[in-house]
Amino acid sequence: MIMQENTAAIYIPFESYPDLMTVDDIQTALGIGRNTAYKFINGGDIQCLKIGRSIRVPKQYLVDFVYRSCYNDLGNGKQICAGAVIDRRLT
Repeated sequence: MIMQENTAAIYIPFESYPDLMTVDDIQTALGIGRNTAYKFINGGDIQCLKIGRSIRVPKQYLVDFVYRSCYNDLGNGKQICAGAVIDRRLT
């Protein structure tokens, strides 16, 4: 979602999600499967809180994960940080 502040657009990633996300929320937000979500969480790629047997991910941890993640841009071997893609949504 884009919010207006002093006529400058600010993109807030995952704004519509709760501040404390479940694994199902992570799946939906990233468009990944359950096994991949648990792989990211159990591997430490996405930090989490364990409350009893439940896993919860503060939304900021997911945002941090996205900003740290990189992927190949159009398969040409160039690396581009996902954070840069999010920042480009401002324009």
